Amino acid sequence: MKSIIRKFLSLSLAVVLAAAPLTAFASDALGDELISSNVEVNERTELNAGTFWSNTYSDLRQENYVVYEPNRSVKPIVTSGDYSTQLTTVSSAARTLEADGWRVVAGVNGDYYDTANGIALGSVMSDGVFHNISGSYYALGFYDDGSAVMGKPDLRISAETDYDSFSISAMNYIRQTSFGIFMYDDSFNARGTIGTSEPGYDVICSVRRGELSIGGEMTLEVEDIVEGSVDTAVGRGQYVLSANLNSGENYLNALRALRVGDRITVSVDANSSEWDGVTNLIGALYQLVENGRVCSGLSAGNAPRTAVGLRRDGSLVMYTIDGRQSGYSVGATLTQVAERMLELGCETALSLDGGGSTAMVATNPDSTTASLVSKPSGGSERAVTNHLFLVADNRPTNSVGHVYLESESSRVLPNAQVKLSATVLDTNYIPMSSRDVTLRADRGTIEDDVLTAPDSGTVTVRASAGGASAELEIEVVTQPDSISVQQNGKAVSADGETLFEAEMQIGKNRTGVSLYHNGTKMQNDGTTLTEAADHFVYDAATGYVTMKVTHFSPFTAVYTKGVWSDYAAESYATPVDETNKVITIASAEELALFAKQVNAGTSYKDYTVEITADIDLGENKWIPIEKWNGTFDGNGHTIKNLYVYSYPTGYGYGFFRKFGNSG
Repeated sequence: MKSIIRKFLSLSLAVVLAAAPLTAFASDALGDELISSNVEVNERTELNAGTFWSNTYSDLRQENYVVYEPNRSVKPIVTSGDYSTQLTTVSSAARTLEADGWRVVAGVNGDYYDTANGIALGSVMSDGVFHNISGSYYALGFYDDGSAVMGKPDLRISAETDYDSFSISAMNYIRQTSFGIFMYDDSFNARGTIGTSEPGYDVICSVRRGELSIGGEMTLEVEDIVEGSVDTAVGRGQYVLSANLNSGENYLNALRALRVGDRITVSVDANSSEWDGVTNLIGALYQLVENGRVCSGLSAGNAPRTAVGLRRDGSLVMYTIDGRQSGYSVGATLTQVAERMLELGCETALSLDGGGSTAMVATNPDSTTASLVSKPSGGSERAVTNHLFLVADNRPTNSVGHVYLESESSRVLPNAQVKLSATVLDTNYIPMSSRDVTLRADRGTIEDDVLTAPDSGTVTVRASAGGASAELEIEVVTQPDSISVQQNGKAVSADGETLFEAEMQIGKNRTGVSLYHNGTKMQNDGTTLTEAADHFVYDAATGYVTMKVTHFSPFTAVYTKGVWSDYAAESYATPVDETNKVITIASAEELALFAKQVNAGTSYKDYTVEITADIDLGENKWIPIEKWNGTFDGNGHTIKNLYVYSYPTGYGYGFFRKFGNSG
């Protein structure tokens, strides 16, 4: 597979260019990586994006994720609406934070919720204040220093008086008819009530001291007791303990024993002291990764997904993958997301709400407001129950701290021109518009922020201002083999209306060829090219795709991988040592020859296979080696990018299908 997705400026014509070969990273979870990018958006916080090709679904996948290393400049916070049942979009919540003086570094949607009432399934705490407490779900908690704890805290709410003690089922959740004592504050709903529709026994309390926190205590004083009331009001600073009149007698008796003036000590405890001191907490329905292993029993089906994970070093990964948009991103299963979180280094990971709820925002270094970086499957953001953000101080310091440098492309043709952009950032990563930036290149020339490339080589561009600097490299491709532009005597229109022809080299005799223009699938005309935009034909004999387009923006060519047995070497470069029974292998083609011979019946019993070089198997699919007895010596070398061909029968999928009795 090749990807042709780099955008360039050559004189007045924008073209897409790729040098041969383009090596693609392979994700076992998502497929072949076509393009990736990353940018530091704040102190030790990096925004990443990646596009993958799924060979299983013959379609694209688009991911975005943030890696955050805890630090004093950037802090994680959990937000929700003004009350527990209020839903808000991630972008709307970001606007609120910005109005409060925060710079929104990045943010994602939060926990699953009950669509009938908007209440989060798991617990929610913001800045040390609980909005909901539920003991049966997973959670991600943050301390004030930005470090985190992840798992299943099993939160328990206990109440104790001078003469009795009892358990509280949950806080700010729908009261159950047949069981439980539930606790409410004035933030449960917009009415400031407990939201019940059946008569209950309600104990109205005021706070005497303390507050609800994990491992802490809060003392309440009973102010009033109401029996048979429906939808009891909760005043500011009050709590109500409530049980349905149809619930068990043990629940009702615990409340009926209370008298006005009684003191009640309420505490919240977790199953481990590591949750003590958490000041922000968000719930999660599923655990994806536990102790470095993918969890079993995860639900299937491709969909947009949101996840969070923790690496061994304490770094946080906030992850989204778009979905349900063929030609852009098909999404992923929960198991695939779990596998991807492992690839990103997570030891533990949880699934947040997905589907139409999946959304990520971030503030680019040259901007002052957060914008949507994901693409919601419903066409617009869905309002959700809560959100997870990384925020920083939004006050300008007027002191130069960083330079943000980007180019229109990282590859250019000889003597081509590419636009450069540099922004000075202060020590809070806020753009400084009044600062001049000096741009220099070790090769070629720069004039008016446009680099004119040299004839060949790699250009290092450096931007500097006020003692801060940044660098990037631009490769000059002297012999591109992936795309050429033919104007056919027609002027190239800047308005994107003039139809012209372009060619792209993807290799001979490819099968299952598909072409995408800026993420949209183009029409394959077979043998005769239609005079219409975004149509193409593929010539297997020459390896060229010819297409009709009205503008140039990223193109992606994809095709079905072949199998290595069809590309095996005819013989080994180092002849087989029959005396000492040694086979020396130094290339993918030779390795394919060995597999082909064994699978065809050559036993090579008790032979030693010596690998003398690193081998990349990414170009084609691998048919597993059948039963073989011998020694396979890698000599410290690696065999990477193994794609296993789908085996129709039997068992064993990998480099070897199965081993002999002494293997």
